Amino acid sequence: MKATVKPWLYTGKGAKNNGKFPVKLRVTFKREYKFYSLGIDLNEKEFSSYHLNKKLKDFFTEITYYESKAQKIIDDLLEEFTFSVFKDKFYGSITPQFEKKIDDNFWNFSAAHIKMLFKEDRIKSATSFQTSHNKLLKFTNNPSLKLADITPEFIKSFEISMRSKELSKTTISIYTRNLRTLFNEAIGRKIVSQELYPFGKNKYSPPTSKNIKKALQVEDIGKIFSYKPASEIEAWSRDMWLFAYLGNGLNVKDIALLKYKNLVNGEIHFFRAKTKSSNKDNKPIQIILITELKAIIEKWGKLPKQGDQYIFEMITDENASAITIAKDVNQTIKTINKYMERIGRNLKLGRKITTNFARHSYATVLKRAGISIEMISEQLGHASVKTTEIYLDSFEKEQRMELSKHLIAFNKVGEE
Repeated sequence: MKATVKPWLYTGKGAKNNGKFPVKLRVTFKREYKFYSLGIDLNEKEFSSYHLNKKLKDFFTEITYYESKAQKIIDDLLEEFTFSVFKDKFYGSITPQFEKKIDDNFWNFSAAHIKMLFKEDRIKSATSFQTSHNKLLKFTNNPSLKLADITPEFIKSFEISMRSKELSKTTISIYTRNLRTLFNEAIGRKIVSQELYPFGKNKYSPPTSKNIKKALQVEDIGKIFSYKPASEIEAWSRDMWLFAYLGNGLNVKDIALLKYKNLVNGEIHFFRAKTKSSNKDNKPIQIILITELKAIIEKWGKLPKQGDQYIFEMITDENASAITIAKDVNQTIKTINKYMERIGRNLKLGRKITTNFARHSYATVLKRAGISIEMISEQLGHASVKTTEIYLDSFEKEQRMELSKHLIAFNKVGEE
């Protein structure tokens, strides 16, 4: 049994002099629960609407941050959970004080960046930076760490420590690239000088991992399309994968957020969730509702089919917070991946099929069909063609062999 966490308006001791009650986290484990203060006061009306009321968005950001932090501790502890250990980890590490002035203290700067990501509902990025923050804190155990203390030698020692714990090259790369992002932001805000930048040539470079191609050949996609599912959940997972592939390589979060009002004149019109917070002039994604997409919506779409209704039953609450949506999407991805892996085995594809394969396959199949990279990039909703190129797989072996024949065409001269 795993502990659970929930924001709670603690009314047990009555209202404070300001007429408000303290907001706490209620952590429950084996039918026992304890409360943990957050230093936030709200009245009952404010608490019931803090996740919807724009005027209370700062409170939403702080509460969401602490809830995410508590959930991360619970996930790490699992069966080793005790209230005393949880309390030490929750209050013992550096906790961002949002009213503090940002200075060259690394932890304050990192915490402010994480707060900003949560405020913009960029939950996945916020969680990634929070994990990097926690890993580095555990490594150095120095609450006074300055940005200037993060030298190439310091980061290399951090990498060696992570390697000794058998973290993958990809994971190490993510953590150190997050450090680089923070340093670039600090330089841009003139909190630290460019001369102290620890990354680059003859300094520190995040490790690179081999780019595993995730595109399927069109013949294998055809096998998935024709596959006869053994159960309803297998059928649903296969259809959601195909919806992603046929729908401009949609990612699962974008599918989860689709509403019936996004269906316009035989097309799907929407803005990608990943780029909504961008300051750039984003263009809407437009997807033709081909027969196969219509069939999937007809089969799995929720009723009633009203404008603000999510099309697919992936998000459990119409008014869910960003962090709840992130949890629901992650669970959906796990489910689809589980059954797509099973389908891949049954079809003997020799690949562990995941949701990422749908997006990569969409881009690569179009490239092989002669569609320009610029057009593919626009369809994917990428801001840069360089991003699109990452998705594009190499030509199949047979096609490469066919190309090679042209190089030795001179051997056929005179044969006729």
